[in-house]
Formats: sequence, structure tokens, C-alpha cells
Amino acid sequence: MKQRNIFTKLAIALVLGGSLASCSDDTPVITDANGDKWQVTSFGGFLFSYDKDGYLTSITDKKTTYNVQKDKFVVSGFYKDCSENAEFTFDKNNNITKVVASFTDTGEYYTSNTTMDYTYDSDQRLKSCTGTSRSQWQEKGKSGYEDAKATINYQWSSNQLIVSFIGTSTGVYDGETYNDNNYKTYVYTLGGQPNSSKQLPYCMTEYMIQTPEDGGEDFKIGSLLAVLGLYGNGPENLPTKYTRKWRDDNGMEHSDGYDNLISCTQNSNGTLMQEKEGADWGNGNSYWNDPIYYIYTATRADGVATQSLMELLYNSFRHAPKHRGE
Repeated sequence: MKQRNIFTKLAIALVLGGSLASCSDDTPVITDANGDKWQVTSFGGFLFSYDKDGYLTSITDKKTTYNVQKDKFVVSGFYKDCSENAEFTFDKNNNITKVVASFTDTGEYYTSNTTMDYTYDSDQRLKSCTGTSRSQWQEKGKSGYEDAKATINYQWSSNQLIVSFIGTSTGVYDGETYNDNNYKTYVYTLGGQPNSSKQLPYCMTEYMIQTPEDGGEDFKIGSLLAVLGLYGNGPENLPTKYTRKWRDDNGMEHSDGYDNLISCTQNSNGTLMQEKEGADWGNGNSYWNDPIYYIYTATRADGVATQSLMELLYNSFRHAPKHRGE
């Protein structure tokens, strides 16, 4: 069985902590099919703590504990030769509505500044994201910049989620100007069992939560926070597959040519137990690669944090703009 960690692509562990029956109905926690309240206390090598009302108060990685306020969460520090800072703003429903991030690699002079704004619908599900970024670099006598803008729209129904990414990238590399348009669409089929806990499965977050850079970069730290419920509720019914389409620089439309199958296993109380993802080769049963499993467990993983939030930020923002080095 192949397992994948969302950060190192080797292994994963997500833990639902004990029931919080004293919490009020509007407390930001997971509610199972029995009406009991639960919290995610460990996930992917990180530990999470909450106050008596169910609000997240801290995230602990392998070196540091980061405090979380009810309206804001700030991650700031250094990783390798990079200075990193990200500020997440919450609304009254404990959903992330704004991210402002900066990144500077002093080793070869690379900087990026990114802002993302999110809206939610009446069901507390993601409705839209607008993002802007500016990246600048200088190395080996060459320099350049890239300005990127993107809008992501989320269209929910009981049996489908359509994620539409529309972006532009304008920049200069070594004196040459470029201008790209980026269009991508992800269609999730929500034909699985009812999602009574309203959890947002991790396998959906990779393409739902992206930065505007280079036509959409995986926002890895965003996926971590989405599992905690900080990017709103998940689908009414669990996903069974997704397909991807995109347009190239010449306006030609392409697709993966296969379905990415998803299956979710639930506990008796409706919370997630396991996710399985793999690309279907065409007959609905076989895979062209080994399926990937996301495993949910029932303990706090011995209370040991093994991952680094600084590394997550590094993997979210440290990348070369598309035309750099071409």
C-alpha cells in the first residue's frame, strides 16, 4: 500500500481528537453524524491545541509552537537562506479570508510578495479567491520580475464541484518581456456517501487552494489549514473522481485523458477514516500508477511533531517563475 505525506510524499497521519460535547453549536469544530464535536489534534507531523470553546490556539512543529489568535495567525521565520512571513486573517466564522505572504531568498536574491482574498457562500464553503503576486530575482548577471493575477471560482452542487482558475502572468526575463494567460478547470464528481461531518477531504485541497504565481502553485500550508476546517466546509457528498482541463498559450484546450479516482472511507460517526486517490487508465478499475492513500488515525501520534512550518512555506512560495531560465 502506497502512502503519501502531503509535504514529503512519504507518509501521512491525521488525528481527530476526543469529543468536545460542551461546545456550542457555532463552535468551529467538526460535528459528527451523532452531533458530537471533534477536533483535529495531529496531522502530517504537526500538533494542534484548542481552547475550551474549540478555537485553535497553537500549532506545534518539530522546533516551534506558533500561537493562533481568534482573528489572525502569523507564521514568520527563516528556512535555509530564506526569510518567510505569512499572515492569515479569520472572519467571525473562523474561515480564512485573507493571506499576505512575503518570501526572500538571500542566497541568490529572489523575492515574492503575495496576497490572496477569499469569500464564502451561505453554506460556509469557498466561493471565490482573488490573488496577486510580484516576484523579482537576480542571479548570474540576469534579472527579472513577474506580476501574476488570478481568480479562482468555486461552483458547488450536491453532485459536483467546479474549480475554475483564470490567471495572467506578465514579466521580464533578461530584458525580454512575456505575457501569459492561464486557464485551468478541475471538476470533482461528488457521488460518494453523504459527508455528514462536513470535512474538506485533503485530496480536494491541492487544486482548490492555490497561489496566483506561475498559473497556480500548490499552497501547501493552505492545505494543512483546510484540514482543520479553516477554509470552510467540505462538500455535501464525498468525491469519487476529478478531471482536469487547461488551455495552452495558443488557446488550445487539453485534458488529462483519464479520471483521477477518489474513494473515501468513513468511521461509524461519519468522520473520515481514509482517502484513496489514483489515476484511472480507462476501465474504471485499474490505475496507471500506484494509488495514494491518506490515512486518518485515532491517536495523537504520540504527541511528537516531525514537520516544519517554515519548510511548508518554502515549498509553497520558493519556485522560479515560468520563463526564468528558459
